[in-house]
Amino acid sequence: MRLDLEHREQANVIRWWALAHRGFGLPEFALLAVPNGGLRTQATAGKLYAEGVRRGVYDLELPVAAGAFHGFRAEMKSANGRPTPQQIAFGAWCDSMGWKTVVCYNSGEAIDAIKAYLAAYLSQAMIRSRDTELQRAAVS
Repeated sequence: MRLDLEHREQANVIRWWALAHRGFGLPEFALLAVPNGGLRTQATAGKLYAEGVRRGVYDLELPVAAGAFHGFRAEMKSANGRPTPQQIAFGAWCDSMGWKTVVCYNSGEAIDAIKAYLAAYLSQAMIRSRDTELQRAAVS
């Protein structure tokens, strides 16, 4: 049941992104899911591990630099869920590598976190655009 709630909330975030991504000037594929959870057979789990699937990796990734961060990762949890020790370790490592990480307990929290994160990206994009215009004007 818990995974179904997390699935629904994460799917809501992806549906929102499908409509909102153009407003941020980003492609739809910029926000992606990491399929590291769910029930599977031992054989399938072994194959996925051999391919690089690892416990603790956060559910959503947005590999877009913004502000001081290299990218954004979100772990989706149900209202009563808590991060596992592997997720805590992964989040701390990502933080140390310059990523923004959040744990979200519903789709609204995740959407708000993405919007806040991308505000810095949009600000940087406006500054780059202004600087480009100034450089063109100086050359003319």
